[in-house]
Amino acid sequence: RHRGPDPRRSWRYVDLAAVCLDALQVVAAGVLLVGVLLSGCALVPRLAGWTAVVVTSGSMAPAVQVGDVVVADPGAVARVRPGQIVVVRQPDRGGSLLTHRVAQILPDGDLITHGDANAVNDAVAVPRGRVLGVARLVVPYLGRLALSVRDPDRQNLTWAGAVVAAALFAALRPVRRRPPVPGHGGGRPRSGT
Repeated sequence: RHRGPDPRRSWRYVDLAAVCLDALQVVAAGVLLVGVLLSGCALVPRLAGWTAVVVTSGSMAPAVQVGDVVVADPGAVARVRPGQIVVVRQPDRGGSLLTHRVAQILPDGDLITHGDANAVNDAVAVPRGRVLGVARLVVPYLGRLALSVRDPDRQNLTWAGAVVAAALFAALRPVRRRPPVPGHGGGRPRSGT
């Protein structure tokens, strides 16, 4: 009588473990792929000379939501016209970035901007020299990870998730499945062995 694990049943446990490890590895690879894609989306516009900005307020809703990324072309600033969305350095707020729509162009070339969700135009005119670019692309949701990294309440959780995903991806190796036991559904044994 055999005194160890039943060879007819052990393959099921190995397969279950292998499936679980494979699933974890796919999830970890997916998380890392998303991280690489997000990094690429941030770098590609910069390589082209464009500016990518994560929207942090709802002043442009519904056209642009919190967590969307606005990609702006600095080469189009000379041709800006009312109705276009621009990214500017706010003259009255220490140069912080603002993404709003151009409501009016004054005779001196300064811009009056307006948030779509705001009731009135912005109070301070923006000199054309403070316009970083005209929006060419809005990528929904792309900046949400960046916002969660900036948020002190979610920062540790975000970084911990990234570290765990990287560790899982690096540590998990495909489990080698044991060869089937002859006579137990594994096919015919080879002749001459």
